[in-house]
Amino acid sequence: MKKTANHTAHGNSNMADQLTCTTRLTPHLRQILKRLLDQESTIAEQCNKCIQQFSRISNELQLMHHVHEHDVEEHELSLKCSEFIRHHATLECEFDATACDVMFETINSAASCDCICIQAACFRIIHKWTPLMDNFRMKLLKIRRLCRAATNAIETCDKIEKTVHNILKLKTASD
Repeated sequence: MKKTANHTAHGNSNMADQLTCTTRLTPHLRQILKRLLDQESTIAEQCNKCIQQFSRISNELQLMHHVHEHDVEEHELSLKCSEFIRHHATLECEFDATACDVMFETINSAASCDCICIQAACFRIIHKWTPLMDNFRMKLLKIRRLCRAATNAIETCDKIEKTVHNILKLKTASD
């Protein structure tokens, strides 16, 4: 009976140690955690830049449609859409790819350690930030492809607006 009580008490002690692991990290693990948190901050910053880019595109499109709703000829709207498409056919992804080089070796070794802080940082980078960044890149590529393949400028702008609206709505939902 005593053995079970001691085992349970020891189990709780291990859980408490894990929850306060940042105060008990070895210098090497502290360095890994710092690198992971720096990496996460960099990726989050890049994602925010991308959200700003989508917001700018959305504002441009809304402004064009606002002008159209106020008695502007279809021809004028078509010219504005053509200008928008020409500008965005060379759309560049505003990510600094070198800054977002996810350190998979570090993550793989860190994910297997006992530190819950390191495990959480790995989880966020792998399952939250990296997929979000990849999704943003794919949407920007889709916009660029739509612009390059545009035959009807107004129709293309409508498709782009839907894409941008969906990504901004998704971001708002995840906040």
